[in-house]
Amino acid sequence: MKIGKLFASLTTLISTVALAACAMSPYEGKYSHEDGWRKARIQETGSLEQLADKYGYTCPQADKAEKSATAAVVGYQGGGRWRKQLMLLTDKVEFKPDDLVYANIKQCGESLVSRSPE
Repeated sequence: MKIGKLFASLTTLISTVALAACAMSPYEGKYSHEDGWRKARIQETGSLEQLADKYGYTCPQADKAEKSATAAVVGYQGGGRWRKQLMLLTDKVEFKPDDLVYANIKQCGESLVSRSPE
């Protein structure tokens, strides 16, 4: 009887550790979910002024940016539903709708990073 309980406890412990490791592992070893990185898809690109009028300001760094700055709206899954976030495009990289990216939703002025399909 004691061996059965020990085996059940050990199985539960291993499952819990494995699940926690998956939940905390960073994307590609460097983009941590805890730091705000999410797998996202470009929904639309344009000027900050154009997208802010359409989607509203969801990016605190956008207040300091030029209205003509290039921006993108990304879609990502969070809290069990799809969300949209306005992001500034800070690099010279050209993104277009449906491109897959990593987006840091806590730092919307941080560069988007291209990612491969899974």
